[in-house]
Amino acid sequence: MAATKANFTDYEWDYELTNLDGEVIDRDCWDHLRGRGLPDSTPDANGEFLVLVLVKDVYRGWVLQERSWAYVKGGKLPEYFGIGTYHDWDEGYSKVPQRFHQELAAEHGRDTLTHQEKGK
Repeated sequence: MAATKANFTDYEWDYELTNLDGEVIDRDCWDHLRGRGLPDSTPDANGEFLVLVLVKDVYRGWVLQERSWAYVKGGKLPEYFGIGTYHDWDEGYSKVPQRFHQELAAEHGRDTLTHQEKGK
C-alpha cells in the first residue's frame, strides 16, 4: 500500500485456498498477478482448492470502509465487484477496472497451479 492520501482505493490479487463449504482456509496476496499463473480450481481429496480473486479495499481517513471481491471464474473476471465468497457471491457493486481484465488476460496462457505446488 503506497498511498500518501488518507482517502484511497487499494487493489490486490489473492489466491484463496477454500473448501466446498466456502470457508477460506488460507490466502496469498500480491500487487500484481504477473508471473503467478492461474490456479487449478479442481478440489483435491480433502475438498480444498485454490481460487483467484481481485480484492478492492476503499479507505477513508486511513480506515478501511469497504471491501469487495471479483472472483475469477472460467478464466475471466466479472464485470463488477461483489460481496460474499466464491460459492455465494453477490455481484453488482463497483465496476472492475479494465487494467485488471487486461492483466488477467496476459496471464491466462500460463500453466495452472494447484495448492500443493503453490509453496514450491
